Amino acid sequence: MKKWRFVYLGAVLSALTIGLGVWSPLKEAVAKGKNKAPLYKVDPFWPKPLPVDAEKNPVATGFRATGPGASKPWVTGEVAGTCLDSKDHLFTVNRGPQNNLVAPETVVAHPSPSVIEYDPAGNVVNAWPPNVPTATAPFWTAPSDPVGCDGSPACHGATRGVPTGLHGCFVDYQDNVWVAGNGDGIVQKYTHDGSTLLLQIGRHAVCDGTCGTPGSLNNSRTLLNQPADVAVDPNPDPVTGQRGSIYIADGYGNHRVVVFDSSGRWLRHWGGIVVNSANPNGTAHDRGSFANNGSGHPHCVVAANDGDLYVCDRADDRIQVFDKNPTDCTGSPSVWVPGVTPVCQPKKIITVVPGTGVTSGKADGKPTVALGTAGSAWDIDFSPDRDQSFFFEADGGDEIVWTFDHALAIADQAAPCATVECGTWPSGILAGFGRPGHMAGDFTFLHTVAVDSRGNLFTGETIGGRRVQRFTRAGDLDEADAKAFRPAGYPDVTLRTYDPRLPGGGDRGEQDERD
Repeated sequence: MKKWRFVYLGAVLSALTIGLGVWSPLKEAVAKGKNKAPLYKVDPFWPKPLPVDAEKNPVATGFRATGPGASKPWVTGEVAGTCLDSKDHLFTVNRGPQNNLVAPETVVAHPSPSVIEYDPAGNVVNAWPPNVPTATAPFWTAPSDPVGCDGSPACHGATRGVPTGLHGCFVDYQDNVWVAGNGDGIVQKYTHDGSTLLLQIGRHAVCDGTCGTPGSLNNSRTLLNQPADVAVDPNPDPVTGQRGSIYIADGYGNHRVVVFDSSGRWLRHWGGIVVNSANPNGTAHDRGSFANNGSGHPHCVVAANDGDLYVCDRADDRIQVFDKNPTDCTGSPSVWVPGVTPVCQPKKIITVVPGTGVTSGKADGKPTVALGTAGSAWDIDFSPDRDQSFFFEADGGDEIVWTFDHALAIADQAAPCATVECGTWPSGILAGFGRPGHMAGDFTFLHTVAVDSRGNLFTGETIGGRRVQRFTRAGDLDEADAKAFRPAGYPDVTLRTYDPRLPGGGDRGEQDERD
């Protein structure tokens, strides 16, 4: 008989005050008890319909291309990044203009610009850069800088080229917009309206080593290798004391976190490549390293209110929590030896769903073969209360957004974790929503999650999904509306999920078991 471990939705520690979708900061330490899981409902009418353009490329074909009033609607490609500004405007980066449309979109639609800004109601209020005409379908494409461009006006001003393979975005404390590109080696900073490139780290299509080759060099102080994500810290840097340090998940070609100051000057970096993927927590080297393939490791980097840095090690099914200036490292980090990438120890390791990526799961207490998907630790964002009582994790391997009790997820790790299951796992996972599919509330290649000041969630989907969705806060989850969910990569664990489309959150009594 299988030994099931259940994650129950515990008693409320402190009542959550709901008003206009906002819940107040908790007054007590969350670690004393578990929060109730917040309930989310999908908004099937968000965003509003995208704009329709008149066709202006004289060589374009397709039945909507010619004649009086000929027009084509915008279509987004893979939505690879979601981020929010100070007014809760959502920015997305999508790959539609980078040869990412599918038939018949290539002739009956226009690829939207790469960066789209939505207001809270879902209206498009800005989009950039403007696409340029081409001679072949889809007849419009994203502008591109020449190879080697460093972002200076000499090579960037005329074309305003965004990164290749857009991946990840961030809006900083000054409302500047940052975008990364996992098809080349650059991270860019733009003014809020996208009209001016303010800073570029790296050179277009020039990488630290061979672009896309995992672990090529991993140690340049000027070049990146297919970066996945970026975050800008509004607080003083622990070393320089200056605001605006830039943290980059340099994680498709390289396997490191690299930090620059606000002017783009290198400060420090750390990382490595995991040796034992079956249990990446088994040794000090592997605890401070990232998954040993080229699928985006690290895949996200997020600075939390607690002063720590949360880094997604996607295929290893874990989130590593680092000091912003880690000192428990190999490789003499105090002097940062040129050509050496220190391997630094995380303060905590948060387990998502082992067995989803390359780590080994368990069934009846015995190791099982990993599913071998792209993993369960894709992206995270935090609830808007001061203590960030919850964080929300995009699990693209299982196509679920998990809600974690923040304090419980990092509790009980006084000693370094040496097992696949770290800390109190899975008790920190309160509930999740979503399932594989294409209807509202379903996910196909769930990639990112972002949370606005009202606690609304926004998700981006890439391969096969190619869309953004909004989920609104609808109170707390009633346990009677939760379903028992047994993740495919870890079938002896039962988690709680619910359907974000149904009025009560789910079908009472229905179970969803996956062996």
